[in-house]
Amino acid sequence: MIGKAIPRYDAWAKVKGELKYADDFSCALNLYVFRSKTSHAKIKLVDISKALKVLGVYSIITAKDIPGQNLADFKSKDQPLLADKIIRYKGEPIALIVAQNRDIAELAFKKIYLEFEILKEVLDPIEAMKSSSIKVHEEGNISTQITLEKGNIEKAFKEADVVIENQYRTSMCEHAYLTPPLDNSSHLLHSPRLLEQPLMEYQPRKDFLKLP
Repeated sequence: MIGKAIPRYDAWAKVKGELKYADDFSCALNLYVFRSKTSHAKIKLVDISKALKVLGVYSIITAKDIPGQNLADFKSKDQPLLADKIIRYKGEPIALIVAQNRDIAELAFKKIYLEFEILKEVLDPIEAMKSSSIKVHEEGNISTQITLEKGNIEKAFKEADVVIENQYRTSMCEHAYLTPPLDNSSHLLHSPRLLEQPLMEYQPRKDFLKLP
């Protein structure tokens, strides 16, 4: 509302540590992620028949079970929810297992047969941007290119007393979220999930599930 300070409805609960996040809930069924152990490969076969027979496994979902579009709409719409034909990074999700508990899911993991062909990999971002590099995606390895220009850089260099040229690299930065991550190194997700930004979260999910 313009001209008035409206407090966030959940502010006091967050400050006092009373707000429940997704990891504070538990339910009878849990979702586990079967991930790739290689960084680049062509998938030939994902056989879940033996894993489905494990007592306590209720369902196993692979790319072929996604009713909608198997692509996440982030910066570029090129990241599958579940790897289908190509594995593009180590740890990429291949299957989702709905199981009674972690031990049962781990047993089912061992019974999933994955047949794949190892492909050459590119692990350096600078190398990946070269035209001669192995293509992670058919369209190329550069997802987004942004050019920022302000002032006359050539004039600034000529007039500068000292010019220092070097290459600098920094680590990844992460925001300071309040809610705990749901991975816990066991690929465990609890449901129901509370969404702080429901519209942003809904967009890719509606495409996966063929929702309006």
